[in-house]
Amino acid sequence: MTHHKTWFPVIVIALTALLGLFIYSVFKERIEISARPEPVTVAVYEAQVQVAVGALLADLLAAVSDADRLALVQKAREDLLQLLVPAAKKDLHLEMVMILSQWIAGLKGDAAKQAAAEARWQILYGAD
Repeated sequence: MTHHKTWFPVIVIALTALLGLFIYSVFKERIEISARPEPVTVAVYEAQVQVAVGALLADLLAAVSDADRLALVQKAREDLLQLLVPAAKKDLHLEMVMILSQWIAGLKGDAAKQAAAEARWQILYGAD
């Protein structure tokens, strides 16, 4: 029995290539090459931190309830997490986020964590 040469493999490859081109042409606008953000300077970062958490202690003192305090600390943590951080300040930034996370846990019911976070924040942010 002899095998006849067929065009089937060539047709399958061509149709696959055409399907790939069609899919690319439909979705090419959704495919973004994300541009690297410009590096941030220490001075710009410090100004952004001041905006994000500068009045946190005063706002917490003015807050009426623990729910308000919790919302303020959560917002401060989210604001910090949105910032671009220069390499020289990455340890400080991580420390601030960790303290705020501990503070949130404290406001949710663990008074010891809250007191420790408040004390660490006073030392860290007062030195910054």
